[in-house]
Order: sequence, then structure tokens, then C-alpha cells
Amino acid sequence: MDENAIKAAVLTRIRRECRGRDLPVVTSEFSLNGTGIRADLAVLDTCFYGVEIKSAADSLKRLPSQMEGYARYFDRTILIVAPKHLRGLRDIDLHGACVWRQESLGEWQQHATGRIAESPVTGFCIS
Repeated sequence: MDENAIKAAVLTRIRRECRGRDLPVVTSEFSLNGTGIRADLAVLDTCFYGVEIKSAADSLKRLPSQMEGYARYFDRTILIVAPKHLRGLRDIDLHGACVWRQESLGEWQQHATGRIAESPVTGFCIS
């Protein structure tokens, strides 16, 4: 799956998990205040989520600086990675990001959970 297909799957999951309540505000390619970092998705719900997607076609080269920026700007960070990237995450400080392994369209497995802020864990990071 490419990044756009993964974004579509994330949006579908958000809609499904928000049934019965207002949908959150979602934007794509959200710029982090002049840092040169853009979140693949930003979700304003009960807290402010940043979503970074690393498809099989991506590299992890910029991920350390992205995770540092996400930690400064978002209450929670969700990192969605293709299975090939899991081994490469071992040496990267993810700043408490919730990591999901993307297998195929609509299939997600939570790989690891962490906290960035001391806010309660809510939203589509937990299922």
C-alpha cells in the first residue's frame, strides 16, 4: 500500500471508531510551525494527534527529527509503519509514539504504545 491508501484506511478507521459522536477535525500534510516537518495527518479530537506514515516505499532517515517535532506539537503521536520498518525502529527515539504495523488495507496490529503527554489515552490509537 502507498501512503495515500494508508491515509484512506486511517480515515475509515477514525470514522468507524467515532460512530455515535462528532467526527474529529482531520487535515493532511499539517505543517509544524516553520520546522520543515509535516505530519501526514493531524487529528483534533479529545486531544491533538499527529500521524506519521512510513510505507514500504519510504525510508526512516528523517524519522528521528519527525518524532522529535511531533512530540513538541502533538499530545499523542501515532506512527504507522510497513512491516519492513519494524527492525529499523529499535535504535530510534520515538518519543512515546504509538506504533502500528500496517499489513494490508484495513488490517492493523498495534506494535507498541507509549505516551508523549500525561493526558488520558483515548481515540483511535486504542482499539
